[in-house]
Formats: sequence, C-alpha cells, structure tokens
Amino acid sequence: MQSALYAINYNSSKNPIVLDILLKYSNLINHHYDVIFCWIPGHFGIKVNIEADKLACDTSNVITQILPIPYSDIFPTLRSIIFSKWQTIWDSNPNTKFYEVFPKLQHFSPLHQSFTRKDQTILNRLFIGHTPLTHSYLL
Repeated sequence: MQSALYAINYNSSKNPIVLDILLKYSNLINHHYDVIFCWIPGHFGIKVNIEADKLACDTSNVITQILPIPYSDIFPTLRSIIFSKWQTIWDSNPNTKFYEVFPKLQHFSPLHQSFTRKDQTILNRLFIGHTPLTHSYLL
C-alpha cells in the first residue's frame, strides 16, 4: 500500500483510481478540510480491523463493479509472462554456445543511436564473443 500513497503524493500516475482519489482530495482541500494520508503497517493493535476483514471476506452482499484498467498497468505483467516463456524455451536447449554464455536471459538496453549500424554490429559481436579471433577456424 505504500506504492498507492506514493502515487497519490507525486501525482505521476495515470491510473483512474488514483486520479479519482486525487480529484476527491482536491475537492476536500478546496472546501478547507484537512486530509492526512498515512500508511499503517498491518493490522496490529487495531480492534476494528477484525470486523473490517470479516466484511471484506463476505462477498454475498457486495455489488461487483468493473473498473477500467489502464493499458500501462498490464505491460509489466505481460512482459514478465513473455519473458518467462522465452526463458523456458531457452532452457530447453542448453547445449549451445550462447546458452553457456547466457544461461539466464536478461534485458539489454539498445545501443545509442549515434552508433552506425556497422558499429552496433561490431559491438554486439564483441559482446557475445563472436569475433574473428574466436571463430577464425570457421572461416
């Protein structure tokens, strides 16, 4: 929940729920209300939380509301799923030279645009160890 407070504090989120909270917060401030957000770690020592937990678990009297989820919220999950599947495929063929160098896939930032295509190719080949020095026997 600290991340929710962070999003509210820095106004950087495009999440519709955060934006709605910020709008309501702004309206309260404009009407001279004092609003304090605070993070309470866990339920320790708060008696009414037991009742709140029971009500939260009781879904028989809850009206379900579908909230829109911004596309930006799904991208990290989607990237993680794709990356996991890619790693599984990569692990299924461990008898390659590249697998010896990179048993775990990782994200590499693209080279800066100031490099020419030729320079990018040379740097990438050096990075993965594919050079005339290491592969001259193939030539």
